[in-house]
Amino acid sequence: MKSIRVLVGVMGLSLLGLALACHKEEAAPGAVPTDAAAGQVAPTEGLAPQEPQPKATRRFLAVEGAVTVDGAPAAVGNAIGETSTIETAADGSAVITLEPGSVVKLRPSTKVTLGTSERKKLSVKLALGAIWSFLTPGSSYEVVSPNAVAGVRGTVFYMEAEAAGATYVCACEGKVEMQTPDGKGFKKVVNSPKKNHKGFRFAQKGKKIKAKPAKRANHTDDEAATIMAHVEESK
Repeated sequence: MKSIRVLVGVMGLSLLGLALACHKEEAAPGAVPTDAAAGQVAPTEGLAPQEPQPKATRRFLAVEGAVTVDGAPAAVGNAIGETSTIETAADGSAVITLEPGSVVKLRPSTKVTLGTSERKKLSVKLALGAIWSFLTPGSSYEVVSPNAVAGVRGTVFYMEAEAAGATYVCACEGKVEMQTPDGKGFKKVVNSPKKNHKGFRFAQKGKKIKAKPAKRANHTDDEAATIMAHVEESK
């Protein structure tokens, strides 16, 4: 009889343990399910979606081929610092925005460094290559090469640091302020109200930098149209 009582007691304890184990496996009402393997709280239905992160004002809109910003590979959406250096390889190009409604394209084999100057809030130093600039009226913006400065009053212009050391600047549409870096030589507001593409070539002549009228070179209205397509993205 004693053996039967012990056996019954053992069986009772086993059934109680099994019941407790089953109870632990069942989720309590309102409990948040967990990932047993990872120990992480699993997502639940009804959670409010996360708000998208705001886009940086200065950022990449398009990247093709090898492009770097401050030495790191660039990608669409990457933020651009106030003093960043951007380089495009021979197979690379990039379209960036530095303020809403304005876009800038860096051609292949181009290097620029961003900053400010006494003249403009946004100053882009062109070390080599070519750059298109599409700016809104009222923009405080310029592109500077070793022998030329091109500033805008809401316009489109193209600037190229040529292999021979000269700089070619074209007022493609609107008004462009062109001058030598020291401001003591050539200084003129070039007006191109109807896409007249009025160009000048700045080159060192002895101790002075001379600017002479130059024909349109190395840029087309078709290319301009493809760049303009990014304006809405920049806003």
